[in-house]
Amino acid sequence: MMAGNELHLKTRPIPGGATLFTTLLIATFVSLSVAQLDVSQVEVDALLAIKRGFNSLSVLASWNDSGVGVCSSWVGVRCLNGTVFSLGLPGKGLGGFLAEEIGNLTGLRKISLHDNAIGGSVPWSLGALPALRGLALFSNQLTGSIPQNLGNSSSLQQLDLKDNLLTGPIPIGLALPPRMNLIDLSGNRLWGGFPYDWIQSSSLESVNLARNFLSGTLPDQWNAINSSALRTLDVSDNYFSGSIPPTLGVRSNLTTFRARNNQLSGNIPDELVQLNQLKVLDLANNSLTGDVPSSLYTLPSITYFNVERNSLQGPIPPSLGAATLTTLHLSSNNLSGSVPEQIGGLSNLISLNISNNSFSGSLPRGIGNLTLLQYLLLANNSFEGDVPEEVGNLTSLRALDMSRNNFSGPLPMSLLQLTKLTSFNVSYNNLSGAIPPFPQAFDDSAFLGNPGFCGVSPFPLCPDFTAPSPSLSPANGTRGLIPVSSKGHRLSTVAIVFIALGAALALLLLLCLCFFVVVRRSDDKKGSAPMGFSSKGMESSMDSEEMVGKLVHFDGPLAFSADHLLCATAEVLGKSAYGTVYKATLEDGNIIAVKRLREGIVKGQKEFESEVGTLGKMRHPNLLALRAYYWGPKDEKLLVFDYMSCGSLAAFLHARGPETPLTWETRMKVTMGAAKGLGYLHESQNIIHGNLSATNILLDARMNAKISDYGLSRLMTPQAMSGLMATAGTLGYRAPELAKTKKPTRKSDVYSFGIVLLELLTGKAPVEQSSSDSGMDLAEWVSSVVKEEWTSEVFDVEIIKGASPHQEEEMMNCLQLALVCVNTSATSRPEMEDVIRQLEEIRPDLRSSPESELTSGPDTKR
Repeated sequence: MMAGNELHLKTRPIPGGATLFTTLLIATFVSLSVAQLDVSQVEVDALLAIKRGFNSLSVLASWNDSGVGVCSSWVGVRCLNGTVFSLGLPGKGLGGFLAEEIGNLTGLRKISLHDNAIGGSVPWSLGALPALRGLALFSNQLTGSIPQNLGNSSSLQQLDLKDNLLTGPIPIGLALPPRMNLIDLSGNRLWGGFPYDWIQSSSLESVNLARNFLSGTLPDQWNAINSSALRTLDVSDNYFSGSIPPTLGVRSNLTTFRARNNQLSGNIPDELVQLNQLKVLDLANNSLTGDVPSSLYTLPSITYFNVERNSLQGPIPPSLGAATLTTLHLSSNNLSGSVPEQIGGLSNLISLNISNNSFSGSLPRGIGNLTLLQYLLLANNSFEGDVPEEVGNLTSLRALDMSRNNFSGPLPMSLLQLTKLTSFNVSYNNLSGAIPPFPQAFDDSAFLGNPGFCGVSPFPLCPDFTAPSPSLSPANGTRGLIPVSSKGHRLSTVAIVFIALGAALALLLLLCLCFFVVVRRSDDKKGSAPMGFSSKGMESSMDSEEMVGKLVHFDGPLAFSADHLLCATAEVLGKSAYGTVYKATLEDGNIIAVKRLREGIVKGQKEFESEVGTLGKMRHPNLLALRAYYWGPKDEKLLVFDYMSCGSLAAFLHARGPETPLTWETRMKVTMGAAKGLGYLHESQNIIHGNLSATNILLDARMNAKISDYGLSRLMTPQAMSGLMATAGTLGYRAPELAKTKKPTRKSDVYSFGIVLLELLTGKAPVEQSSSDSGMDLAEWVSSVVKEEWTSEVFDVEIIKGASPHQEEEMMNCLQLALVCVNTSATSRPEMEDVIRQLEEIRPDLRSSPESELTSGPDTKR
C-alpha cells in the first residue's frame, strides 16, 4: 500500500508547477551538500578514522561527522586544490594511536603531530604517501620498529621521530629519497649499527642518532661520493667503538660533530682540521688517546670544543687563534705543560674546564681578559705561584674552582669584585694570609687544606688583623667588604673588638664627610642653584674640581650631586667592551644606571666633553637617554642613564619564568620600538650602532624598548676603536661581511636588527650550544626550515598557541621581513626606514603620529 502510494505520488501531477519546484529544491539541496564537502568522501572518512584513534576528542570538536568545512574550520587541517595537504596538531595533548587510514590522505605533504602522547606503532601506510615531504612525530610514545617502506616515499625530505620508544634496527633505505635532508631518530631504543647506505646520500644535511643503543664502528667511506651536504652528525650516547673515521674530514660543510659518551678509541684524526666550517666538536667520555691536533684549536668557526674524560695527552698549543670559542672543555685527560698566555685572546669564552690533568706553571695573567667567562675550573692540576690579581676582572664568573693545586701566597682582594660567584673552591693549596671578606657565604670546605690561612674560624686569628673599612665605591660593585659568614662558627672576641673599632672609625670618617658636604651646600645656597648643577641643567664646576671632579647634567627628571653619585650603593649589571654597568641607588632612593668607562680608551677631556655633549642632547622615546656624565680627578669617566626596571630584552626573553608571558602584541611593540630607535640613529643622527643585540635593547616598566650603547664609539680614541672594530658586533648578531671589513655600516645594523626579530619570533637565542642544531646560527636554521616548507615549526610555541589567523599572518609577514634583513648580501638588505614602513603595514595600530616622535627636548618625568 505504501509502495503504491509512493509511486502514485511520484507520477501524479501537482497543480501550479509544484513538481518542478520540488525537483529544483531537491537538486539545490544535493548540490549544496556536495559543495559543502571540501574534499572527497574518502578523505573525510580517513580524517574521521584518525579522530576515532585519538582519545582527546575535545581538541577535535570541529571535526564533525557530516564532513562539512574540512578545509575551512577543521582544526589542524589545511587543503590545497580540494585535497588535504597538511595535518598539524602539535602540542594538543592527543593520546591513543595514529590510525592506518592516514595513508588514504594521498595528497598529504606535511604531518606535524609532535609533542603529544600518541602511542602505538608508526603506521605502515605512511610509506605509501606519494607527496609526503615532512613527517614530524617526535616527542610522543610511539613503539615498535620504524616501517621499512618509509624510504619508498620519493618526496620525503625530513623525518623526525626523536624522543619516542621505538625499537629494532634502523631500516635499510631510509635515506634513499633523493631530497631527504634531515633524519632525527634520537632518544629512542634502537639497536644495531650505523646504516652504511646513508653515507651514499648526496642530500642529507642533518643526521641525529643520539641516545639509542647503537653499536659497531662508524663507517669510513665518507669520501665515497663527492658530497658536501652534511652539516650535522650526532651519534652521542650510544655504544659505538673503533676509531673516528678520517674520511669525515672531506665533508667540508660539516658544522656539528657530536660523538660523546661512546667507546671510541685511537687518535683524533688530523683530517678533521680540514673542517673549516666546524662550530661544534664534542668527543667527551670516550677512550681517545694521543695528542689533540693543534690546528683544531684554531679552526676559524669553532665555538664549542669538548674532549673531556678521555686519555689524551700533550700541551695546549700557544697558537690559540679561535676567538670564536665559547666553550673549551679539556678536563679528565693526561694533558700537561703550561697554559699559554694567548688564552687571554679567547674573548668570547664562557666556560673553561681544564681540571683533572697535569698542567703546571703559573696561571697566565692574560686570563683576566676573559670578561665573559662564567665557569673557570682548574682543580686537580699542578699550578703554582700566586693567584693573579687579574682574576678579579672576571666579573661574569659564577663558578671558580682552583682546588688541589700548588697555588701560594694570599688570595687577592680583587676577588671581591666577583659578585656573581655562587661556587668557589681553593682548598688544598699552599695559600696563606687573610681570607678576603666575601659577601657570599662560602662553606668552610672551600678553604680547607691551606694551613697558612687566617682570620676566620676555623683558622687562627691573623697576627696583624685589621678589619677593612665598610667603604663603597662604584668601581668594585659591592656593598662594602663584609666578613665571611662561616657556617656554624663565630668570630673570636678580639676579632669582634677590632671589627667594632674599624666600624667606629669608618662611621667617624663618614660623619666628617657629611659635615663637610653640608657646609659646602650651605655656602652654595647663596648662589642660584644647588652644588653641582646649574638652573638650566648646563655644566657647573665644583669648588675643588681637582679633588671632587666635574659632574655635568643634561635634561632629566633627577637632580643629584657628585658626592651623591659617588656614595651610591652599586650592583654590577653587566660588562662590555666599553666598560662596566652598575645599578646605583642614590641617597634619596632613586635608581639610576651608571656606565664606568674602561681606562685608557677614552679621548682627552676637551674632545670627550664635546662628543658627550652631543649624545646628551639626543632624545627619542626608543633611545636610552644619557642624563649626566662625571669626569673624576683620576680620569674616572661615568655616564649616567635611566634605569630600566625590566632589564634587557635578552634576559626577559630567555631567562624569565613561565609565569611571565611575552605575548605577540608585546613582541610587536618591542620590535617596532627597536626599529624606530635604530631608524632615528641612522636617519636623524647619522650614527651607526655597530653592536645592536638583544642585550642592549632595554625594557622599561611598560615594555617600551630603549636602545643603549649607541654613539659610544665617538668617545673612544682611534687606537681603542681599531681594537673594538676588530671584533665588531656581538657573536650571533654579527653581519657576515664584518669578518672581513671590520667596519660596521647601516646594513650591518639592519642584519643585527633582523636577528633580534628572529629571536622574538622563534624564542631561540642566536647561538644555542645545547640544541641539536647548534651547528647553525639562528639565521641559517630559520632559513633551512623555511626552505623545506616547515615554516610553522619556526615560531615560538608560546605565541603560536591560540593565535588567531590574523596574528598568524602577521607572524608570517614579520618572518619574511626578518629574512630579508639577514640576507647574506648587504646590498640586498633594506634601510631601516623601509623596515619601519613594512612593520607599520603589518601592524597599523603601532604607527606613531608625527608629533609623538620626539627628536629633542626634555623628557617628561615618569
